Amino acid sequence: RSQGKNLFIDEKDMEYLIGKKGIALTDLRPSGKGEFDGVKLDIYSSNYYIKKDSELIITAIKNNKILVEEGK
Repeated sequence: RSQGKNLFIDEKDMEYLIGKKGIALTDLRPSGKGEFDGVKLDIYSSNYYIKKDSELIITAIKNNKILVEEGK
């Protein structure tokens, strides 16, 4: 049995995240951490600096990076 399977998640498998709302756990400049449905994710802001505790929305998955914008 091979170990370490599923370490690489295909971009298509991450598309269900688009549109999810969450909260910034750290300042994003432009990378940081956010929490979405109780799951902590490494995220990147599309519009540079976002403050910790800001509401976020996942807008895209690009090169296996989760891109977010500040939620309105």
